[in-house]
Amino acid sequence: MIKDNALWVSAPGQGDFELVPLSIDIFTIKGLQGYKLQFEMEGNKPLGLTSSQPNGTYKAHVKK
Repeated sequence: MIKDNALWVSAPGQGDFELVPLSIDIFTIKGLQGYKLQFEMEGNKPLGLTSSQPNGTYKAHVKK
């Protein structure tokens, strides 16, 4: 979601987090060390997301 001119992500049960861009498709989470989100895109269409966290790497895909 876009809030206060920034991209935010919502994690169920954990709240909302502001994303800080490193590149066009890679973001860190503001205020948290060791977290990185990489969006997988095909043009302007999102295909999935890879979340690198201190406890592992997780992949998610867009539901069809």
